[in-house]
Formats: sequence, structure tokens, C-alpha cells
Amino acid sequence: MWNYPNYSLPGLFIMAWALIAMPIAVAANKPPIATIAKIVAVNEGALVTLDGSSSTDKDGAIAKYAWAQNKGPTVALTAADTAKPSFTAPLIVKTTAPTKTITLGFKLTVTDQQNAVGSKTVLLTVKPVNALPVARAGSDMTVGLSKLVTLDGSHSTDDGKLIAYAWRQTKGKKVALKNANKAQATFTSAKVNEELEFQLTVTDNDKKTAKDTVLVKVSDAPPVLSANFSLDKTSLLIGDTATAGISAITGGVAPYTIKFDWGDGSAVEQIALASGVTAKSASHNYLSAGSFTLNMTVTDAKGITKSQASVLSVAQPPVPLAADFTLNSTAVLVGDQVLATAKAIVGGTGTYKVKFEWGDGTAAQEFALAAGITSQSAPHNYAANGEFSLKITVSDANNGIKTFTVPISVQLAEPLGEC
Repeated sequence: MWNYPNYSLPGLFIMAWALIAMPIAVAANKPPIATIAKIVAVNEGALVTLDGSSSTDKDGAIAKYAWAQNKGPTVALTAADTAKPSFTAPLIVKTTAPTKTITLGFKLTVTDQQNAVGSKTVLLTVKPVNALPVARAGSDMTVGLSKLVTLDGSHSTDDGKLIAYAWRQTKGKKVALKNANKAQATFTSAKVNEELEFQLTVTDNDKKTAKDTVLVKVSDAPPVLSANFSLDKTSLLIGDTATAGISAITGGVAPYTIKFDWGDGSAVEQIALASGVTAKSASHNYLSAGSFTLNMTVTDAKGITKSQASVLSVAQPPVPLAADFTLNSTAVLVGDQVLATAKAIVGGTGTYKVKFEWGDGTAAQEFALAAGITSQSAPHNYAANGEFSLKITVSDANNGIKTFTVPISVQLAEPLGEC
């Protein structure tokens, strides 16, 4: 005979309910893993692409990417919400010290479909790009005997900073150079004719150097007379002002005299420059139309001249755009024809266009007039009664505009009376 435990019915019910109500364990979501591909050092100005496409989520998928810069000079990240954003490596500021690399830092945050996040940072080295400096010792020159001569290397350039200048003589009888470690050095020429050569060496902030030479011919003959000539415009309208200038006068024998002959019959302007003055400008109003030749001349104390001729074209000012219009009636009945005309079109710059906008919602009528045509008409029938505004616009080839606006009253026709 079998013996069974003595379970009551309520006890069995409670045990069954407990089993049913017991929670089922659910695996916890694992955060994604952010991964950034290795990136090597780049040069300043290079295009850089960051790569986070190898980021993973073991129990799901990556839903969002978010890149942010956290170190170094700010750059403009393109597509910062994608796996592969890009930017241009910043230029490195040059100083008088040797140029050093800079470091940029970026943080990638990835988010999975359950909004769990993972992050990773990366550092990028940006290297300076150093171009060689350019030494410019100036143009070869001829100087007189016993004259103070200036060697000018101030137009030398570098992509960073020039930190040193060094002049040395490489040809001719030794002279005493002053400020040989400056951009501009000086010496006094000898009392005899000779040819000298000087070499300039420039050094930039990254210790790169460049060299250039200049020849200096010492002669008892005066240097060749030279000058720069300028003119601010060659096309004018009547009444406009032209400004001419002579500058950087060198050589010959000072003092100098300059002359402006404007070529239109007006008085020639002749000016004697004071000692040490090497530039002068003058302005002139042209009062008639035509083609004129301006002659600018500089003359030294021995009558040697240097000149330049320039042709100026002076035109009549344009006549303003103008036109008249006519209209057969401003008060008509529904169905009657309105005839509008733009006429006597003058001035501006041909050819002309005429546009009629009737104000009742119908399409505008626009006409391009052939060369020499100065009027245009257009008819229109108003299909409904009301108050309308007719707009006539005349325009030229340079978008000059003349506009006429006319109110039009359209009435219903009176009904026929009973017979």
C-alpha cells in the first residue's frame, strides 16, 4: 500500500501559483564597443578622415555615432555623426622659435539600439611643413663715387618667420659694411670706379637658409634716370577726373622736374621738385569727348628725360532712359478694347524692352524691340468690370527702367431699354 504526503487542496494551489508567478531571468544589454582605426601623423593642411566603422555591439547594432574634438586647435568636423568624419589639419602658427608639432584629440561615442553607449579617444599628431625661405638681395645697381649705398634684403620672404640676415662682400675691394646682420646694410662707395658683389643669407625660424647676391657698380657717371609712371583710369566720361603720378625717381642728377601734358589743349603742368623729393601726382578734369594722349615726363638737372605716354578715351555721359505713353481710354466697358502705347523711347542703352501688365490677372505682354525701334503698342480687352491698374515698364540693355502706372475703370454696359 502506497503512502502519499498529506497535501491539502489550498496548499497545492499556492505552490502552483508560486511556480507560475516566478519571473524568467532576462539577459542584461551589453554596451557597444567603440573602436577607432589607427591614424598616422599628418602634415598641416592635409585632409584627414577618422574611422570608427569597426565599432561593434555584441548583442545588437550601432545606432548612432558622435565625434567631438577634445584637444588642440579647433577644426571643422564634417559628418561628425557618421562612422567616418573628416577635417582639414590646421595650419601651425609660426613664431621666431622652431616650429613644433601639435596634437589633436577626438572622442568617439557610439550608442546601441538600447541607448547604451561606449566611447574611445584618439590622438593625432600634426606636423609642420616648412618651405625654404626666399632671399632677395635687391636689384643690381649703379652708384656714384663716395656715395652712401643701402643694400636692401627686406623683401625676402618665408612661410614662417625670418630670424636672421647676414650680408657679406664676395667681390671687389673690401668696404666697411654697417648693420651686416640686418635686413638693410649700408656702406660708402669708393672714390674710384669699381664693381662690387654682396651676398645675403637669410635664416628662418626652422634654421633653413637661402642666399642671393646683388651687384653694385661704382661709377663716376651718373646712374641711368629711372621712374615709375601711373594713371588711375584710361576710360572716362566728360567731367571725370584722371589722376596721374610719377614716383620712385632715381638716377640722373637731382633735383628733378616733372611735367604733365594732358593732351586736350589745356595748359601743361610743370613742377620743379625740391631736393630729395622723388614723387609727384596731379589730377585733371576732361571737359570734352575724344581720345587724348597724356605725356608724363621727368627731367634731371642735366636735361636727361624719362617719359611715358598714355591714351585716354573720354565719352559723353549716357542720356537717362526716358519714354512717353498713350492710352485710348482710362474708362471703358466690359469687352471694349484698351490700346496702350509706350513711345518716344530715348536714352539709356539700346535695345529696349516694353512690358504691359494689365492688372486683371491675365499674363503680362512683353516685347523686345529691334535696334532703332522706339515705340510699342499692345491691345487688351477686360473681361470683367472693376478697378484695375495698368503698369507699363520700359527697360534698356543695362537694366535701366522707366515705369508708368495708370488706373483703368471697367464698367458693365447699360442694359437695353424696353421698346
